[in-house]
Amino acid sequence: MDFLSAAMERSAWITGLRRRLHAMPEVGNDLPRTRTLVCQTLDELQIPYRTYPDNSSVRAEIHGRGAGRAAALRADMDALRITEATGLPFAAQNGCMHACGHDAHTAMLLGAAALLRQADLPGNAVLLFQCGEEGLGGAQDLVDHGALEGVDVVFGQHAGVLSPELAGGCFGFRAGPFMASRDIFYLTVRGRGCHGAHPNTGVDPIVVSAQLISALQTLISRECGGEETAVLTIGAIHGGTVYNVIPERVEMEGALRCLDEALRDKLCRRLAELCRGLCAAMGAECGVRFGGSYPVLVNHPRETEFAARCAGELFGAGAVQTLEKPLMTSEDMAYLLQARPGSFWCFATPPAGAVYPNHSPRFDIDEAQLPRGAAMLAYTAARWLEEAV
Repeated sequence: MDFLSAAMERSAWITGLRRRLHAMPEVGNDLPRTRTLVCQTLDELQIPYRTYPDNSSVRAEIHGRGAGRAAALRADMDALRITEATGLPFAAQNGCMHACGHDAHTAMLLGAAALLRQADLPGNAVLLFQCGEEGLGGAQDLVDHGALEGVDVVFGQHAGVLSPELAGGCFGFRAGPFMASRDIFYLTVRGRGCHGAHPNTGVDPIVVSAQLISALQTLISRECGGEETAVLTIGAIHGGTVYNVIPERVEMEGALRCLDEALRDKLCRRLAELCRGLCAAMGAECGVRFGGSYPVLVNHPRETEFAARCAGELFGAGAVQTLEKPLMTSEDMAYLLQARPGSFWCFATPPAGAVYPNHSPRFDIDEAQLPRGAAMLAYTAARWLEEAV
């Protein structure tokens, strides 16, 4: 089967699905309209599937010849709480947005489903449409629900502009640590409020927080070796209501990202110690809580080499790049790759004109790349099943 030609013939259909998904973004684990569209499309393709009572993920399976082995393909479906500013005619109007390419991921996997439905597979293709990637760890829920039972390998791809190394239309691969872990931390610095004219009668949590923000960066600059990579970012800080009152508390949120699990464990421990110790030294208290944690995404070498070979066979060697550096963004695909061998790669889809990064309110993709992404997914699964027999 000529997967690329078949995908190009379905270009308008795949693009239409992406636009419908883009116009109705939903966040988190509850994606009723998105799941309905996915299920309706699977019904049209006559592909059996199952849903789950506590979230909106969907597991579909295309049965090939005999029992065979099974290759899984995964796409995430949830959006972000970002107000769209693209000006597209199909832009979202509900204060949410597909600003990370998940609408494209879902449309490309549905496109791959249509192609695999027509192929003569010597095994089974499992299609995982996943909710809750943006912070809720929906991939782990899939594992817990047994979605990988009978699956031998899992593949996935991420559209957008995640890596500056990649030219448009190219696929970027890297074996080993590919995307960073993520641990969101929530800090509450508790002082003692007082009049701003008499700071000596209280404990100023704003001043303590300023010291803490600077001190936290020493975890990266002084407690990581030169060969180790980690990033610590404070993304939100809230405290005080008026200029002449020292507040009782300041709240902060941030994220710690690492490429090594041992370093991750060490830095999480040291972050809590530093926060509590520094605040105590300044007469304050600090509450520390972690959440939204994802492990390091580690690609399996053999499966990564295989996926890169598939991209070269489909699109030529010029469309395949080995990324020199891992990405410091995070992905819960890491849970699937902990449970099964497989690989996750970047698919560069920048639009013509101004290019905005993932999670920007102006983020967009080049829709002409959608059938290529669908072909890549379908071809990789089909070729793996052929070689696995």
